Amino acid sequence: MSRLCASRQEGQIALPLMMLVFVLGLFFVWYLHWCRALYWQMRVDMAADAAAISAARAEAETLNNLVVQNDAVNLLIQKVRAPATDAMVGFTTGDKIPLIQASTMGLKASLFAFKTVPAGVGATVAQLNGCKGTPLYWPVPSDPYLVPQRVHGIVAIDVPPFVLYRDFDSAYLARAWSPSKQKAQPPHRTTWLVTQNGFRGIATARLWLDTPVSAYHTGGFPPVRGAWWADMGIQSIPPHFNARLQAEPAISIDRLMDVLRRLGKPV
Repeated sequence: MSRLCASRQEGQIALPLMMLVFVLGLFFVWYLHWCRALYWQMRVDMAADAAAISAARAEAETLNNLVVQNDAVNLLIQKVRAPATDAMVGFTTGDKIPLIQASTMGLKASLFAFKTVPAGVGATVAQLNGCKGTPLYWPVPSDPYLVPQRVHGIVAIDVPPFVLYRDFDSAYLARAWSPSKQKAQPPHRTTWLVTQNGFRGIATARLWLDTPVSAYHTGGFPPVRGAWWADMGIQSIPPHFNARLQAEPAISIDRLMDVLRRLGKPV
């Protein structure tokens, strides 16, 4: 009789133990799944951060190069705004015309590079961090917010009539942001969306002027329309454009995907 009772008690204990083991097993499987999801989400977030900051730093470097090119135009032509008009008038000499043309081509090439090179840098960094497919970014293409300016040139030459007129298109670049401010921070901001193993990450980086405030700080480029005294010369005192990540993306994943679908981008 005692043996029968012991057998029944063992059977009563075994069933709860089996249920407990089953529940613990389910919890362990869920925990492994949660850890995997957390791991891949961390990886995709890091890939998005890396793509965003790398692309923004490439934009900053391109702007820094443009500032140097813009500043070099001062050696070739000096400009001033004609009274009571929006026309810019400049003075140069005939021997500098080929250099001005080369400078114009260089500025146009650097503007084009701003729209292409940073995007390639961001895509490469995302793929090196395990991103599958082509990462997406917004705005497309990136906008330098720089406007080529025309200068009506007075050219001094060595033969009669000793002075010629020459129209210099895209002679220099002016900034379209904060036209009424002398010391203006750039508005450049780019959001990147990357995909990895079914997980999505999003990050935004922006540019800023990493330069001490001084009387010579012009926001990197002269404004499209400045004060009369500020319109003399090409005031591209070299600043230091830099880049940093934003704490929060400038746009949500769903909103970004909706925008990209409207642009015909595969998402």
